[in-house]
Amino acid sequence: MNRLLLALPAAVAALALAGCSADAAEAGPTSTPTPTAALRLWPGWTPSAPGGDLTLASSDFEAGGELPRSIELDAYGCTGDNIRPELHWDGLPAGTKSVVVTFTAEGGGPLNRWTLVDVPADVTSLPAGAENPDVGIATQNALRGDTVIGPCALEGESWELWFTVYALDTTLDVEPKAPQTEVLAAGLGHVLEAAELAGTFSYEAPAGS
Repeated sequence: MNRLLLALPAAVAALALAGCSADAAEAGPTSTPTPTAALRLWPGWTPSAPGGDLTLASSDFEAGGELPRSIELDAYGCTGDNIRPELHWDGLPAGTKSVVVTFTAEGGGPLNRWTLVDVPADVTSLPAGAENPDVGIATQNALRGDTVIGPCALEGESWELWFTVYALDTTLDVEPKAPQTEVLAAGLGHVLEAAELAGTFSYEAPAGS
């Protein structure tokens, strides 16, 4: 199998879009709030209280920078470790009851590559890792699994990837691996604020090739 198999049908991509520690993470690159108009939000998940102080950052890469090679998928001819980076956020608005974290990449869709819902409002960071953290509920990704789908760029490609954090005024109370349509419906009208952290991932020839 090869990298081309990750270019899933547009219908799957459309479904995907239509588809830890409670302590603050060790200080890493700083971030500033992303203007609401620039956010790539899920359909209908428009913040009711935009323009606040919510920020999203990572100690593993800077906004607009290259993500670590370890995030690359370990399948379909790619040889990474499928490890998502550390994430931390600050400035949750008053009334936040839970947090949703999503990971999207432009390659192959774009595809929803990971969603974690019902993260408690007192949790402000997620450690790096390949397995799901011990907080929140991981719901269905574009391949119907629930762990991170790392990027697998073709030769000459450079993908943009982005993480989004949503502050909600409720908990979604969905089941693990709930389909994205169910998650979307549960969150409509409950988004207070959102923030985005974007980076890039470029093709790198395998060692010895």
